[in-house]
Amino acid sequence: MKQLINYKITGKQIEEFKEVKLLHDREVLAEIPICVIEFGKIYTKAYINGSSNIPEAIDEERLQEIINKTRIYHLKVNETSMQEVEVKEADISVRLPIDTPVEHLVYDNGEIFLAKPIEKGDE
Repeated sequence: MKQLINYKITGKQIEEFKEVKLLHDREVLAEIPICVIEFGKIYTKAYINGSSNIPEAIDEERLQEIINKTRIYHLKVNETSMQEVEVKEADISVRLPIDTPVEHLVYDNGEIFLAKPIEKGDE
């Protein structure tokens, strides 16, 4: 079960993940940043994972799992296709699974999709 809670950024971070203090001692207020947590879970250190519409608080163990299974790709958008480039040449940088085939990434209307090419037998 999930729960909404307010948080405050501490100023520390690991890569792009910001460490936060979860504000358990008050009602949830719309004017203060809100995230999702696991109901009843105790977080000794919490980090914000903003990869979905509503940020999620994750613990340090989960953060390390994400970092170990993903990497940051620096990509240049060419029409609808994408190409991996150096940081200074990139149009966008995004964290994706380590084995992501960049040649199958498609950029459309501000979103990145993984598109598998159609093979002759698949039609």
